[in-house]
Amino acid sequence: MRPASSARPRVLVHGLKYAPEPVGVGKYTAEMAEGLATRGFDVRVVTARPYYPWWRAAPKSAGWAWREERAGVRVQRCPLHVPAKPGGLGRMAHLASFAASSLPVLATNLAWRPWVVLAVAPTLVCAPAALALARTCGATAWLHVQDLELGLTRPWS
Repeated sequence: MRPASSARPRVLVHGLKYAPEPVGVGKYTAEMAEGLATRGFDVRVVTARPYYPWWRAAPKSAGWAWREERAGVRVQRCPLHVPAKPGGLGRMAHLASFAASSLPVLATNLAWRPWVVLAVAPTLVCAPAALALARTCGATAWLHVQDLELGLTRPWS
């Protein structure tokens, strides 16, 4: 059940990448979340430590914290495995580590009762948890495929 109509709409974004990552999915997800916040939405993001495009975890001195407010968006970060040389198995471990570490953080948002739970792919492995949270809260679940994850280790022949 949603609160009175005077309440700000609540959106929870669950995705692997977010600002301060300068390119790709992280940049676009942050712009979307911040755009919703400037339009009056109450937005929270559950994401990973910044690591892309460097394929190594950025130091905290690079402008991020485990919990922070960025342009009106509450950002909660989760640890993850970042492979030194991203190949098939390393990438699978990478994606699975975020899925596992983000579960308890997602659960902390249950009492907040988001109206919309938006799962951003990559990673599709997180979509079931986002859907479960949405169903538990009576929220709308939305899967946004920003990029496909194929896990190829060599180019097409």
